[in-house]
Amino acid sequence: MFFILSKTIYYILMPTFLLAVGLLYAAIKTQGKTKKWLWGLFVFYYLFTNNYVADSCLKAWEIAVTPLKEVKHHKLAVVLTGVTNYSKEPFDRVYFARGADRVMHTVLLYKKKLIDKILITGGEVKFDGKRINEAEQLRNVFLLSGVPDSVIIMEKFAKNTYENAKLSKPFIEKISPTEKVLLITSAFHGRRSQMCFAKQGFKFDTFTVDFLTSDKLFLVANLAPSSSAFHKWEILIHELLGVITYKLMGYI
Repeated sequence: MFFILSKTIYYILMPTFLLAVGLLYAAIKTQGKTKKWLWGLFVFYYLFTNNYVADSCLKAWEIAVTPLKEVKHHKLAVVLTGVTNYSKEPFDRVYFARGADRVMHTVLLYKKKLIDKILITGGEVKFDGKRINEAEQLRNVFLLSGVPDSVIIMEKFAKNTYENAKLSKPFIEKISPTEKVLLITSAFHGRRSQMCFAKQGFKFDTFTVDFLTSDKLFLVANLAPSSSAFHKWEILIHELLGVITYKLMGYI
């Protein structure tokens, strides 16, 4: 009983829920043309804060998980960066913004002897006059996780997914010229990554990590407006716009 009550109070006090109540009240009480606008705004708001709808749409876009028993041995795994919080100080450790799965699942694959070498691709960023290289940051985490330095290769100049694929090419041609490489990236980013690497003529399998969606999402529990739904829509729209932009630029 306490669990149900605490969860109910939690949802009721959230700004997303209170705003929905305010919009609904205004739509009911207001008259004239404004009433139609408020009802439209309420429906729009509720649609994009409904976690069930957002989760379902993003899940249709994500590249599905690959069970470990289905992963074949690869000589080289390519790990994309873009998962650290490089604006956090002091710069004496690695802060993950999200997406730590890209590293930890790669460690798992290595320790299960499913990959031999790890290529980290991701460039240098500047923040407040300081230079921070994400490839080096992820390398430090790999080392802390017990991966030998001899296994790790770094491409330290790519600034986006297109450059990840393009600048990885010399390393891939040298290490695994005829065999497939294993592309490791977040599930929501998998499609754009696949398009970029395919454009460069690579043969690869994709191992997606960092899933934002759930396999068991109950409708009743997700009727209340949720800010996490907004985040999922932002990710999905960002990726869709990314694909369109990359297509127009000839990157994919």
